[in-house]
Amino acid sequence: MANTTFNGPVRSENGFKTISKNATTGVLTEQIVASSGGVLEVQKVATSGRDNIVAAGTTVGANNASLGTAATIFNITPNAHGSGIADAAINTFINKIGGDIVTTILVDLHGGLASGGAANDVIGTDGGAANAYIAELTKEVNGIPYKLEFICLEVPTGGDPDINLVCSATGTTAENAAVTSGTVLFNNGDLTLGLHNEADAGSTLAALSKKYLYLTCGLSDVRALTISDENAADDDRLVTAARPNTSATMANTTFAGGAARNVTVTTTGTGDNEKTCTITGTDVFGNALTEVITSTGSAEAVAGTSLFLTVTAVECSAQYAANIKVGSGTLCAQAVESSNRVRLKGMSVVSGGTAGDVEFINGTPESGTTLFKSRTIGTANNTIDRTIPSEGVLFDSGACVKYTLDTADNITVFYA
Repeated sequence: MANTTFNGPVRSENGFKTISKNATTGVLTEQIVASSGGVLEVQKVATSGRDNIVAAGTTVGANNASLGTAATIFNITPNAHGSGIADAAINTFINKIGGDIVTTILVDLHGGLASGGAANDVIGTDGGAANAYIAELTKEVNGIPYKLEFICLEVPTGGDPDINLVCSATGTTAENAAVTSGTVLFNNGDLTLGLHNEADAGSTLAALSKKYLYLTCGLSDVRALTISDENAADDDRLVTAARPNTSATMANTTFAGGAARNVTVTTTGTGDNEKTCTITGTDVFGNALTEVITSTGSAEAVAGTSLFLTVTAVECSAQYAANIKVGSGTLCAQAVESSNRVRLKGMSVVSGGTAGDVEFINGTPESGTTLFKSRTIGTANNTIDRTIPSEGVLFDSGACVKYTLDTADNITVFYA
């Protein structure tokens, strides 16, 4: 039948099909089927430049995907995944949304993938298959990465559910081996249903000419920090005996033991009531901190309440009647993490000779909130161990530990 042009709609009681005919064999192939029930099925589309929907079952990696597994329709062919990942375990497709190029990688861990189970081991086709990367990202295909997402749609079973995403410039790493020069993009911990982590891609990932992504067995993310500052208060640690008019000469800018301390101002003369020293330095996280300490009488020590990691300047409001000293008090603090979210998992506290509280603070001692306390009993060298169940206590503004000398001789913090 020759080409025919119709002025009205083409109607059929039993559906409509478009077909192609093989010029050599005469075999007819159905491409689009519109059934009488109103269902439109795309059976197959040719692989010409403007067509990129492919038949279900076509090998993944050489094309975008099949309609049955969420094909793209923008003619962007993903880079093939590594030969160490079974085709049945992965499906990759790319979409353009406005000016963004979105690369989606669906991985079925039950599709023939395995690992040795040790920390950092690559997950891939069992038997040590080489080139076990799930994606190769290039600027030409995937654009410049600026945002990453990791989502768990099914909880893994049969192996360790602690799975990370790692990037490397090397694409040859095999299953059950550690990634060569890998950068951890997501340290997820145990995957749970609906887990959704986001991160900036970062300059390191953006700068790589080729970016190979691997799934790896996770690391234990629990860390330990031991705090042992038993240095006694030192009343002239910062400023030795002097009568500064304004700025005092600093003897030291940090405290022995390395922890943050409160600052004391000790006068020796008379008539120094209401004179002040302005202390300038940094807090336990390294942020700028200032405190004004006002003398309340003669020949006495006044202790500040702020905890300074460093002190860079002491400014006097007026010259004191006699020499003053500026030093460290008995309040102490040490950072666990200054900027990251922290989960407190447990602690071990060796008691000093005085009973008192060890405080775990969300943020800094000056502006944060105490989320957890452990009280010592006042018997020297008695150890108190605490394990916090489940995922621990969350500190979303960084964490620090605050204590008083002689209440604790040694503190070990376990956190993630």
